[in-house]
Amino acid sequence: MAQISLRLNLSLLIAVSIPLFGIGCASKNGVEDDSAAGGAYSVPQTGIGGGGSYQVGTSGGTGSTDPSAAGGATALPATWPPSGFVNVTDVEYGSYALGPEIANDVTTTGSATISNDGTQCSGLYGVIRDFQSASVTPGGHPDFEYKIADDKGITTTTIGADGKPVYGDHPNGTVTTHGQSYFNQWYNDDKTVNRSFVIGLKTATRNGVQSFQSDNFFPLDNQGYGNTAGQTHNYGFTTEIHTSFTYSGGETFTFIGDDDVFVYINGQLVIDLGGVHNAQTKAIQVDTLGLTAGQVYPILIFQAERHTVYSHFRFDTTLAFADCGQVPQGVIIN
Repeated sequence: MAQISLRLNLSLLIAVSIPLFGIGCASKNGVEDDSAAGGAYSVPQTGIGGGGSYQVGTSGGTGSTDPSAAGGATALPATWPPSGFVNVTDVEYGSYALGPEIANDVTTTGSATISNDGTQCSGLYGVIRDFQSASVTPGGHPDFEYKIADDKGITTTTIGADGKPVYGDHPNGTVTTHGQSYFNQWYNDDKTVNRSFVIGLKTATRNGVQSFQSDNFFPLDNQGYGNTAGQTHNYGFTTEIHTSFTYSGGETFTFIGDDDVFVYINGQLVIDLGGVHNAQTKAIQVDTLGLTAGQVYPILIFQAERHTVYSHFRFDTTLAFADCGQVPQGVIIN
């Protein structure tokens, strides 16, 4: 099975504690409040991931600092931006940068964890995928530049065995989506519809809370498929971040964003901001999730920027990350 031989000189990240992500694209101005506190969940102590997935290891475990574990984690100096990253942009709080393109015409297995702890991270790293919309480009994706509407319940309430959101029971699609096969392309590499890159987010501390806030979140400008026709930015993309945190008690996680956002903690959906809409807020009291203090749990963040002309991405948190994010196995961190 072939593997990507892309080498990234990632000098890794800040000591982050983050319990809340805000990602998105606004179709118009305004912020809507959907900030009901998260309810209690009964969470199974099972592994998340599997072949071909972005694997966080075993949920509820004690974690590992062994570089040979979980795809070969390596602690690196905390330097921002990493060498070779482009579109480095200072934002309202923090900064973002776009890493090298990940070839998506080969098959990869598993994941590689960036850094073996969260205390020497220059940023938080994941994967961003560029799409073209069918309404603008023939052969593009039909879920992009489509309808503007709230669309909660697109996914099921548990993460899939492959570490990806699972499309719900919608045989005729939903108000903003066209069915399972199209949805599955959002967070999987598919050379017929998307191009994948590494993405880095650098947080900033304010009032004791780690935050990232970009009111103009456009990491792919002039990259990938290029800027959207008739626009000054590259719209139409998804962001996927897999990391983990050590639960101590009392942490919070708040997210503000304005297209789809799905956040899973320990395999359970805790934030659902599905749909194409104005910026919305969801706050989670992590204590309500039935976790055990001192244990390490996976947190997975999936976002979609699906409509012009705004793009907001914000999170505020007090979580202590146990690593700096994960990228596909075969992307060599050195």
